[in-house]
Amino acid sequence: RHTDQGLFTQPEQIHITNGAHQATSVSLRTLAGRGSVIAVEDTSYPGIYDVIDGMGATAMPLERDSAGIRPESLDAALGHHRAAAVYLQSGPHNPTGRLSPASRERALAEVLDRHNACVVDDVALDELAFDRRPRPRLAQICRSATVFTICSVSKVTWGGFRIGWIRASEPMIE
Repeated sequence: RHTDQGLFTQPEQIHITNGAHQATSVSLRTLAGRGSVIAVEDTSYPGIYDVIDGMGATAMPLERDSAGIRPESLDAALGHHRAAAVYLQSGPHNPTGRLSPASRERALAEVLDRHNACVVDDVALDELAFDRRPRPRLAQICRSATVFTICSVSKVTWGGFRIGWIRASEPMIE
């Protein structure tokens, strides 16, 4: 599926989970620990706060505008505030449903690369977008950032079908 969308992926780069929420939790716990700061969009998927609180970490809000996360806010979170990880939604945003333009995604990727950041990119709602044109994933446009891509089939099949997965480099999946 990822390879068909332009992101070459080996089976060893996939970890199956009980849905996107568990995939997000496993990913963030891999990248950050108790006392860590995790940068999160201001207005985000409500379940992310349960994950962050449950790890004993702190959520640091990232400022948004009509195009999505402001790159300078992300830069400050990673530089000045030393966020251990970033949680983003490059697919349709939950709860707003908005999609950031490709130019904003590229600007965010540049910031993530400059800081060699660790990012959890939640695209679980990707197949619900009205605009079905292919969009490059952060894992495709980031050159040095560590990217965990979170996916799920429960949103497009049936909510009780709790299958999600993490797509990342083989060493991170291991």
